[in-house]
Amino acid sequence: MENNKLLRLIPNFRFTDEYERQQLLHEYAKYFVWLFWGMMIISVADIWIEFYLHRRPILGILGFTLIMILSLIMIIAIRSKKIDEVETYSEEAWIKEMKKVRNGSYIFAVMMFLIANFNHYILPFIIHNGLPEKSDMLINLFISIGSAIIAGLLVYTLGRRKVTRTYMDK
Repeated sequence: MENNKLLRLIPNFRFTDEYERQQLLHEYAKYFVWLFWGMMIISVADIWIEFYLHRRPILGILGFTLIMILSLIMIIAIRSKKIDEVETYSEEAWIKEMKKVRNGSYIFAVMMFLIANFNHYILPFIIHNGLPEKSDMLINLFISIGSAIIAGLLVYTLGRRKVTRTYMDK
């Protein structure tokens, strides 16, 4: 761990003891999730804006592709080391993990609904261009509700399958 050039970029990493190093790595890992999703949101927003302005979003697509490739490499590394396994040894732990999965699927569905409505209603209202007709508003609302429900069910099904599989294997 001493020779890793990437770890040497962390301030004061070489001058700390093992406990402080673990705390530093924990903090960087905790904020990496926010940094990752922030980069994804910025890349997608850049692509939307460039498409709206009728330009080719070459840099946005390259950045988004790079983020996706790096995330796939990270997912493969995590799965090969079996870090992403959910440990559910008892019925109480299984119920607790299922509650997390259910709440996560609700949050994901609500976010999908809000993003879809932002694209259809709020963004055109802000830029005063391309407001949908009143008849289209109701159709778009039902489409975004249906898409959010399907996305939430998909996330819930995948999470439930993962938690149940690890519970049954034990």
